[in-house]
Amino acid sequence: MLLGLPAHHLDREDPGARQARLQVIADAVAEASQRATCSDVYRTADCRPLWPLPALDLGVLLISQAYSESRMAKNVHDGNCRSYECDPIRNVQTGLVLHRARSLWQIHRILPVESEWYAMQGSDLPSTTMAAWAAAKLLSRGYRGCGSVSGAIARYAGLGGCQWSETEPRMRLFSALRKRALKFASSETAQARAQRP
Repeated sequence: MLLGLPAHHLDREDPGARQARLQVIADAVAEASQRATCSDVYRTADCRPLWPLPALDLGVLLISQAYSESRMAKNVHDGNCRSYECDPIRNVQTGLVLHRARSLWQIHRILPVESEWYAMQGSDLPSTTMAAWAAAKLLSRGYRGCGSVSGAIARYAGLGGCQWSETEPRMRLFSALRKRALKFASSETAQARAQRP
């Protein structure tokens, strides 16, 4: 699913390196989705799900959000934002640029993700997983507050409400990727059944 998304127009990544980086993102998204839904290895008696829908929906939403926020640009993933990226502000006295957003998900330092803030910068698996988990927490919070995926997207934008003028393009991307993911999942299930003795 990730390989089907166009690369950021300024990325000059070798195809093999891009594929490896996208695998890191996919693994991080899977981990965060399972953790937020208490599925797979997180299915324990003491786990309390944050996200009420299936893990697949959260995974697709995490990918949609990362792509919408940063086009999954390599430099953003590495933590090397350009002067105009990552919600910059310039100190008028020093001229230095401070980037207020981190990771592919462009997360700001706010209370719900304070504990993840310093560990989510970088393109290695632990940092990407921490960023995906922080995004999953914020999207889950938005879903619980609004009761819908579109509301989760609106709340993620930091506006506080359940409506946002930019939600529709993100919902279209989410729907298209979800359709692709469901088709892939059903074909994998059919193949697994065919291989049973």
